[in-house]
Amino acid sequence: MTRSLTLGTSVVLLFASLMVSAVLFGDLLPNHWIAFVLLPIIAGLLYYGALTAYYYSNN
Repeated sequence: MTRSLTLGTSVVLLFASLMVSAVLFGDLLPNHWIAFVLLPIIAGLLYYGALTAYYYSNN
């Protein structure tokens, strides 16, 4: 339970940091759609990778 809680917390913190960086750097980038479209996709891929790595490490 503690491992899954730690994994969930790290994933949530990763998501939050990516979304904050998307909001902060969205106005600085020449094309702000890059930040708001690519960063959530990257965050989703990292989330999927973290979940699969967690399940594989348990089995």
